[in-house]
Amino acid sequence: MSNRFGKLVAAATLGTALSVSSFGATAAELSDLFGTWTGSWLFGSMYGGPSNPVPTSPLFTRPVTIDLDSFDAQAGLYGHVFIEGAVVGNVTSLSVVGNAVTMQVTHPSIDLTRPTAYFFGTLGNHSLIGDYDVRGYLYGNTEWRGTMTLASSVPEPAAAMLLGLGLVGVVLQARRRRSAEAQV
Repeated sequence: MSNRFGKLVAAATLGTALSVSSFGATAAELSDLFGTWTGSWLFGSMYGGPSNPVPTSPLFTRPVTIDLDSFDAQAGLYGHVFIEGAVVGNVTSLSVVGNAVTMQVTHPSIDLTRPTAYFFGTLGNHSLIGDYDVRGYLYGNTEWRGTMTLASSVPEPAAAMLLGLGLVGVVLQARRRRSAEAQV
């Protein structure tokens, strides 16, 4: 019995390794971005000066949360951007090509014809890292550029698959034990 179980575990391990490697080789999809992302935004002023001083010159960080949902056609939104818990922007455009992510954000209370912020980043290991370029209104009344590092609270598909395979192995082992005990 233990020889069969060993073969089952070896097959499951090989299948998992192949699945994980194939997942890593495929390009990200838009649905991979949906969920809650938390992290920090390291700002650097593009045009800080006496009239628009940088809060902690020359760099400062703020906690950021981005909630991304499937596209809401009625509102024209993918989600919202929060800095220090306050909504500072609506995600109005979101795309992923390969693992490159582009996001456009507009300020929720200002009707502008152009986005007030852009994010260009890379998705990998359920982290999102890239440059965030603010065109005014999103943080103060000036223009900023910063780097955002975020992590998703959504488990990676590969990790969920490993957990599922582990549970299947435990169930199969328990069934075999019961079957062996019933035969005795």
